[in-house]
Amino acid sequence: MGLASFKHSSFIARNTLKKKIVIVCDGTLQSQPRVLTQIKALKDNFNIELFGNNSTLPYKFYALFTPQPIPKVTFHLNWIAIIRKPISAFVKLYIRLKQNKNSKNELLSKLQNAKILTEIKPSLVIAHGLNELDWVVDELKKNNIPFIINMHEYYPLEFEDTKYWLQNIKPRYEKLLRLYASQANAYFVVCNSIIKKYETEFGLKNQILIRNTKPFFDIEPIFNNAKEIRMIHHGICNASRHLELTIEVLKFLPEHYKLDLMLVPDTMVYPQLIELAKNDSRIRFIAPVETKNIIPFINSYDIGLFLLPPVNFNYLNALPNKLFEFIQARLATVVSPNPEMKAIVEEYDLGLVSKDYTPEEFAKTILSITKQDMIRFKHNANKAAVEINDESEQKKIFDTVNKILCVA
Repeated sequence: MGLASFKHSSFIARNTLKKKIVIVCDGTLQSQPRVLTQIKALKDNFNIELFGNNSTLPYKFYALFTPQPIPKVTFHLNWIAIIRKPISAFVKLYIRLKQNKNSKNELLSKLQNAKILTEIKPSLVIAHGLNELDWVVDELKKNNIPFIINMHEYYPLEFEDTKYWLQNIKPRYEKLLRLYASQANAYFVVCNSIIKKYETEFGLKNQILIRNTKPFFDIEPIFNNAKEIRMIHHGICNASRHLELTIEVLKFLPEHYKLDLMLVPDTMVYPQLIELAKNDSRIRFIAPVETKNIIPFINSYDIGLFLLPPVNFNYLNALPNKLFEFIQARLATVVSPNPEMKAIVEEYDLGLVSKDYTPEEFAKTILSITKQDMIRFKHNANKAAVEINDESEQKKIFDTVNKILCVA
């Protein structure tokens, strides 16, 4: 059954048209692809309201109350010890006082958010991630309101490659999962590996695979002059992604291979990457475009790249937005051998998978693509785009919500 047909059944129109779905997400809602897919799936048959940090979307919006983050104090770290040490002691005291104040503010924020959620009177809530889970679940359970948790990651091990995460964040997320997440009616999860992990570690049932697929774009593959191979990598900057390895790949490629990096800048990693690439004119840093414009923008490239070292559980099992954007943009794809990405690239013959995670091996993989391969991969992406798009994911979202509301 196609999306158009399941949206307009007489049962839906009669029973759920006026029910209210509230999506809670502590982010910028218009730049959250999974939020946008859920809205698209539900908007024709439910009233959608949003509760988050900010939104420009055309739906009723409520702003989350959040305590102000504690600023980092680093101005003194390079000073001589006799001056640095007493200042550091003062800074530690300052941070401790700020943390105590923030704990009180956090409690007040949660109480205020819970009050707003009660006043909204939702029929069902979709909560993104775990950060708002405690007050959301407490409030919903008091009022017998069903809820779904959208799992973007396997949260306890999201940045397990950092000591701070393992010591401070992991225990908090494990506690939230045990105390609150187990009470959800269903879970929307990004890939099968993470579904298995949540079931094994926390016994979560009724997990629904909702991949980060993209809307179907009715565009054609572009076949460029083979004298210049244009490659694109796009996404966020963070240290765990080790984007310096992607830059290093160019050292092993001939001069006619060009790489554009379309990254969301940060204050730490982005300047380092620019410095690292400054002597290679083949590497450009280009301004990011809006999420909705990524696919048509990258359509003119030859190859989409993603070299992602498996430094944590989520990166090993990544099935990212950009892979599905490469497909809709009709690009040839080259990825590292992360199992979830590898499975899709090989099943649909969309490109090649490197043997390991080293820049040299990744470059060899790129170099092995012939002109005939490029044509085949792009034609295969064109066929796969019809099958691998967000219509099937929307149907699963809709069916899950409708089933819960029919029982509730």
